[in-house]
Amino acid sequence: MRHGFGHSRIVCRMDWAAASRSLVDKVIEFEARVNDLWRDHHDVVVCTYRLETFGGDAIMDILRTHPAVIIGGMLQRNPFFIPPERFLAELRGRARSSLCDHQV
Repeated sequence: MRHGFGHSRIVCRMDWAAASRSLVDKVIEFEARVNDLWRDHHDVVVCTYRLETFGGDAIMDILRTHPAVIIGGMLQRNPFFIPPERFLAELRGRARSSLCDHQV
């Protein structure tokens, strides 16, 4: 903004995260948390995911972290979006449940 640019356009290719489930989980949490940062800005951020590189459960969680999606070449409001605070609470609950399952 200081240099005369009104907005940024950022495109993030996220396929690298598919290398391990641990990375996928961290990226999903990051995607939810970063919504709070972008809420205060008017920049355009597009995260791209090749569907064939991620499992269905990861794709659903990724979808749930984005307020808008491009499907079939059309930008649209995402009906699967969950506000970050609710989604992060769900992730914490899953982590606790998973920890309990492993301790049994």
